[in-house]
Formats: sequence, structure tokens, C-alpha cells
Amino acid sequence: MQSVARKLLRRSAVKTNERGFWQNYKHGTVDMRWFAFASSCFLAASLIYGAYVGGRLGQVNRILRLGVAGISSFVGLTVENVTLTGRKRASDAELLAALGIERGDSMLKFDTDRARARLEKIGWVSKASVHRLFPNTVLIDIEERKPFAIWQRGGRLSIIDEKGLPLGALRVEDHGYLPLVVGYGAAQKARKLYRQISVYPGIKSLVRAAVRVADRRWNLRLLNGITINLPETGVPEALAQLAKLDEDNGLLSRDIVLVDFRIVDRVTIRLSDEAARRRAASFSDKAEKKSKKAGERKT
Repeated sequence: MQSVARKLLRRSAVKTNERGFWQNYKHGTVDMRWFAFASSCFLAASLIYGAYVGGRLGQVNRILRLGVAGISSFVGLTVENVTLTGRKRASDAELLAALGIERGDSMLKFDTDRARARLEKIGWVSKASVHRLFPNTVLIDIEERKPFAIWQRGGRLSIIDEKGLPLGALRVEDHGYLPLVVGYGAAQKARKLYRQISVYPGIKSLVRAAVRVADRRWNLRLLNGITINLPETGVPEALAQLAKLDEDNGLLSRDIVLVDFRIVDRVTIRLSDEAARRRAASFSDKAEKKSKKAGERKT
């Protein structure tokens, strides 16, 4: 069957080639390349005739010599407007300089991928998108890096984003509302810690600073002066236990200075000096009363 079909196709092709143009046209077997060629010739002739009638034949010559840029200018495909969205802190001048484009440049030659890469090298820019809106507009949308915390190390303070990268253009004095992270290695690991703390809003609202210890674990300093020593591993479990103790016993409202989770399966709580003195005095009073009662029984 396949050989018969091939023979029929060959005969049909031979007949098509033997027939003239009009015969092929009548049978619907005209090669479509004829129409594409005719359309191109018609379009070229129309453009040349229009240029001749309008007295622009010389200009067309110059445009063809200039190439893509010249053709873009001739048909109006040049940059006239640049629209910026998402910008809050990065300056217009800095963004436009990174774009590498000026008014009157060819829209066809403008490389959006290269422009996006240059924009994302700006310190303030986290992510950028660049689009051409023909005939003459470039659209730019940027996502800026956001201040996340104040980082203290070696006596120096700086604003960092969620990735731990410094935002040098910001003044610490204007961002006192941000959480404080302290120590080397704290900037890069603070985001994970605060995500874990955010599960417990009651604890998060009390945290004044998170101190990175030997770049291995965290100590939380609370607004009421209590320190929470977190373990190297199992931080979510320790925070859950802390939240439970506070909910059941009001732990974080008591007169204590330290809650230590570093030892597995054991929580150590240290009282403040005043609370320790009161506790010792209470035990002393109880012991004295017990001794008196024992003496009275003997007599």
C-alpha cells in the first residue's frame, strides 16, 4: 500500500510541475512562495513610490545605509517615554544610567535582558523587569530590598535586608523600630530565627535583641530583662516549650533573669537576685517555724 501511495504522489508532483501557473492556480496547487514573493515586491514598490512622491527618496537611501536604527527612526520606533514603577528609594538618575538608554534610541536595538541585568546590580534593587511597549515606551518595574534588622558587630551598627546584606544608604537613627541582631554571623541567619519566633507573637513582641553566640546558637534578650538561652539545634521545639510555660504559668512575667534550654530535656530557670533573697528568706522562716514547733513538742 505504501508503494502505491508513493507512486500516486510522484505522479501528482510531476503533473503539477508540468502545468503552467494558471493551470496550477485553477487546480489549487500553486506554490505559496509565489504569493510571498509578490507581496514583498508590492510592499517594496509601495514604499519606494511613497518616498518618491513625498520627496524622500534620498532620505530612504540614507536610512537603508544606517540599518536598523535608521529604519526605526523612520517609522517612529524610537524611545520617547520611560515608565518606572516600584521605586521608593533608588534614584531616577541611577536607574536611567543603568538602563543605558536615551530618548531617540532605537526600540528595536534596545536589549531588555542586558538592561535588567544592569538594574539588578544596583544596591537597592532586588529584582527588575524591563519591557518594550511599542511604538515608543519602555516599562520598568523594580522590587527594592527592604530594611529587615539593625546589625551590631564590633561596636558598629548597620541596616541589613533579609539576606543579611547591608543597606549602607540608610541611617540607623531613622530605623529604631527594627529588631536588633548582634554578633558575627547574625546578619545571615537572623531571617530564619525571626521566622521561627514569628510563630509565637507573644514572644516576638518581647524580643529586644537576638545575640549570636560563637556563630552556633542564639540568646534572646527580652524587653523585661530576661535572657532566653536557645540550643544549637531544636530551636522551634524550645520556643514551643517557652510559649507553653508562659501560657500555663506566666513564666515571662515572673521575677526571673534567665531561662536556659541548652541542656536536652531540662529547662533551667534563674531567679533575679531580689527574688532569690526573698526565696531564701522564705525558706529560712519556714525552717525557723518548723524548728520552734519541734521544740514545743519536746517540752
